[in-house]
Amino acid sequence: MIFTGVRIRASKPAFQAQWLAKTLGVTAGQNNDNWYCKAPDCRIELEQSAKEYAVPEAPEGYYVGLAHLAFRSTNLKDSVNKCLTEGTKLANGSVINYNPQIWGTGMDYVNPVCPFGYGLEICQRLDLPEESMTGITKGLEHIGIPCKNLAETIAFYERLGFACRTHVLNHRESDGADIDCAMLEGNGVILEIYEFLEMNHEPWPDPAFKALVFTGKEAQELSGPNGEIIIIRKA
Repeated sequence: MIFTGVRIRASKPAFQAQWLAKTLGVTAGQNNDNWYCKAPDCRIELEQSAKEYAVPEAPEGYYVGLAHLAFRSTNLKDSVNKCLTEGTKLANGSVINYNPQIWGTGMDYVNPVCPFGYGLEICQRLDLPEESMTGITKGLEHIGIPCKNLAETIAFYERLGFACRTHVLNHRESDGADIDCAMLEGNGVILEIYEFLEMNHEPWPDPAFKALVFTGKEAQELSGPNGEIIIIRKA
């Protein structure tokens, strides 16, 4: 199977498409009554919903399932400057955060404040060459999935053809959290799977981030171990 994109529930698909285009530098479009955004390697399908979505109030990592979209930058300072020029609100202003050990040398990131019930990230892998940015992002980097059991989640995705590329245990000084994190790669996409240790978990209730979308030999719909939906459409 091959990754084609994600499906997001949206109360105002047209507005959200235009907001994502401005915030991430992706292309917004409409096919009949269906709005979407297109990055080089990911199509964001916006499904009309009567509900307004917001991130549930709970400690980070408590709710598990499809949580955030991370977009690639090869020079995060350039991307941050472009975000600020566009008037995009970032969670910590112009401060760049650091996720240690991921991909060996760590990853820098910022979080555009997303009002639609899921997380956004713009990140730069520090193991790859730095290049100046002409746009805000260069396509999808990974998809974030907090989980209740890392080993169980890795095993599920390995059965679907993914392979673990990096696995680290990080202690976050700011709040004392211990986070077991793995990057899985396969089928044309990278998944960031992470478990907040010593914490109870439950699936994200009625999430805005509905599903991962792939094409394959047969049409089917799978349920992941954290409540995530995997849609496979016949190629």
